[in-house]
Amino acid sequence: VKLDGAVFDLTGYNARLTAREKVYDTTNVLSLTSSPAAGLTIQAVNGLILLKILATATDDLDFVQAGYNLEIYTANDATVTRLLEGYITLDKEFVRP
Repeated sequence: VKLDGAVFDLTGYNARLTAREKVYDTTNVLSLTSSPAAGLTIQAVNGLILLKILATATDDLDFVQAGYNLEIYTANDATVTRLLEGYITLDKEFVRP
């Protein structure tokens, strides 16, 4: 994460990524967090948010496309900043060794 070209120290922040099939859906098809650790890891002083989803965690995903938001936030959501938004297309593996 950079602010005005400089690395933004994420100390005191957590991160969350949520994805839904439709904008007004109330159910997430994917939810990742840094606290508790579930798919996202923050390297605060480097301004990095690392995303890692294990293959076993994707087995139960069942959607074609979903919109997502990646946000950083402080305690009690006092400050919430959306860093990224876009679409995820799920392409289940169809070739196995």
